[in-house]
Amino acid sequence: MKINRLSDYEKFILISEGKPIQANIRTFQEFKQLLKALELCGKGDSSNFLWKNEIIDKPVNRYEATKMIEDFQKARWNKQFVIVARSLSLELR
Repeated sequence: MKINRLSDYEKFILISEGKPIQANIRTFQEFKQLLKALELCGKGDSSNFLWKNEIIDKPVNRYEATKMIEDFQKARWNKQFVIVARSLSLELR
């Protein structure tokens, strides 16, 4: 099956295989929050953004955010997923 036909949850299961995160629905929900944050980080060149009703510094720049989203869409692991999630107080375990 082609990668572009997989659901986001199926891609999540693929990238989490053998990685420091568990492939379960709870962790997937946290990962979806990470993707939303990456979309916000990729929208502009400002150094901060609104996250959970607080203005915080972006954990990654526009290029890095875009790269991480692309990696997910291609079902590739990016070690930055865990680092950025921790900086946003998201638990991927």
